[in-house]
Amino acid sequence: MSFVINWPKFSDEFIEKAKCQLTVALNKGEKPAKIVDEIIVRDLNMGTIPPELEILEIGDLAEERFRGIFKLTYTGDASVVLLTKVQVFYN
Repeated sequence: MSFVINWPKFSDEFIEKAKCQLTVALNKGEKPAKIVDEIIVRDLNMGTIPPELEILEIGDLAEERFRGIFKLTYTGDASVVLLTKVQVFYN
């Protein structure tokens, strides 16, 4: 089973919230030693082409929950620009 996803022009408010959430997610946990600063999502463009979502298996279907295996494919034109500092040592 496949879905057709309506991929609108996302609002500035949505983009700013998504950038903040991605920035927080990218800074959780350990980073490689060469990354010496916070990773910041500087620009986020959701593109004009929607992803393709396919349900491969439905494992549990109840009124209050749904469990399944999905396949998400994206071959669109979205982009993300990240900003951080990298430290490199020369011998």
